Amino acid sequence: MLRGRSSVLTTQFQQPRQPGVLGLQPLYLAAQVGEVCRRIHRIILAHRASKPRGRVRYPPPMAPKQNAALEAMIEEATVDAYNDDEQLTGLFTAIEDHLVVPFTTTVLGIDVTVKKVDLTGDSIVAICTRGRDRQKIDLLDLPLPTPPPDGAAWIDAYRHWAGR
Repeated sequence: MLRGRSSVLTTQFQQPRQPGVLGLQPLYLAAQVGEVCRRIHRIILAHRASKPRGRVRYPPPMAPKQNAALEAMIEEATVDAYNDDEQLTGLFTAIEDHLVVPFTTTVLGIDVTVKKVDLTGDSIVAICTRGRDRQKIDLLDLPLPTPPPDGAAWIDAYRHWAGR
């Protein structure tokens, strides 16, 4: 405490000694409320961190029989795979073995020919050509023609595995 002003100053637990002087009690309460707010904020942040970020993608609804057939195809292609990269490689091998190429499809209103499929770092792509132009299109985004080419069921299995 400061000398000479002891009658005006109070501790945080005492009521003010002079009428009209608030003292430190409101500051103490404000500090307590602030601490409670910080704790609530930490709890909210921890709860948000436990949830997945971004938009959750759900696979389209499928008939149970078709779903079971796709699951069986995925199991066949990934029988010895231990992680996602090995599963992707197994699915690529199955698509490469069973999909009949070349076939023609329409991408953004333009007819293109799918010459082959290729494996990139994290996805399977179709190599599409039109004249001298070549373009890689993710197999998940490639529209299939009607009727689909032989082996297109493996593309459906890959889409099911990827959650699309």
